[in-house]
Amino acid sequence: MDNDEQEVLEFFESVGFTVKKIPESSEESPDFLIVDEESKVLVELKTKLDSESLINKRESKLEKGEMFEKSTVLKRTNTLSGIIRKASSQLASQKEKHDADFCFVYLQAMGIHSSEKLTQFEVSLFGSKDIILMGGGDPDIKTCYYFTHSDFFNNRQVLDGAFIFGENSGRLCINSLSPNYKRVIESKFVNRFWPGVLDPNEQESSGKAYILDADLPRSDDVALKEYLQEKYDLPKIVPFNWPHISVISRLPADGENEF
Repeated sequence: MDNDEQEVLEFFESVGFTVKKIPESSEESPDFLIVDEESKVLVELKTKLDSESLINKRESKLEKGEMFEKSTVLKRTNTLSGIIRKASSQLASQKEKHDADFCFVYLQAMGIHSSEKLTQFEVSLFGSKDIILMGGGDPDIKTCYYFTHSDFFNNRQVLDGAFIFGENSGRLCINSLSPNYKRVIESKFVNRFWPGVLDPNEQESSGKAYILDADLPRSDDVALKEYLQEKYDLPKIVPFNWPHISVISRLPADGENEF
């Protein structure tokens, strides 16, 4: 068991669960089986690090005494979707064998740029965009879940949710499109993690978010916006994914600093 796996095991044990590390084999398999008094839960750990090319580029700039600047749009990416799809496949392959009730992926973002990867994981899972209202209405910018292609939707028959953890923060994201949704959200397993649980249905009912639940092509931006405007009686809207900008410098006394 490597260090990352040991830390995840200790995390679930600290919450009060009995955790078993599933031995590695030639078959696809998840990492952990968690058992409580009412359910069995499979968990697959996936870790996303800074790429080697990014590290080398950053180090080259810093060694020259220059600042390293990075700008990323916080949207769904094929790389992160591939990680989630692989985890889903591993969970699906062993769910029946272990008689598991629920399946979760544990997505861990590591490195200097972990905060942006953490948000990208969430956006990829939910296919979310922030909605800006034009010309009146609620001034608050709210998230719309399932506005664009969603990895929770694509893997809804397997994934009941995802733990997403960065260097300093984390939360449990619930797949409200899972056929198990009602059982999951009412389970003792999930209840252990409140208030750090993100449930789109709860967010919508409390007026904090929108849900685009229409069977429309996610490539038809006009139809998606029209549906959302009609469903919530909104004025003209602008769906938006925020950029994340970081600037890193190396100082003799303090080391690297990110602003």
